[in-house]
Amino acid sequence: LQRALAEAGTSFRDEQVRVRVEQARQLLEGTDLKVEAIARQVGLRSPSAFVAAFRALTGATPAAYRRERTKASA
Repeated sequence: LQRALAEAGTSFRDEQVRVRVEQARQLLEGTDLKVEAIARQVGLRSPSAFVAAFRALTGATPAAYRRERTKASA
């Protein structure tokens, strides 16, 4: 598995974070849960680590992402 992921230019950790951020996106769009609760629900105990990972993959903080999605759907 590690070899296949390396050939694809990724790692298990990178894929794990990507999946967690995708789950967080769905929760941010579909619930009113606080960012801290979403961080715990997707498996990141530290809200600051969650915010950093989310920003690295999306270019926005979770709060900004939610605001933009809420504004876009209104």
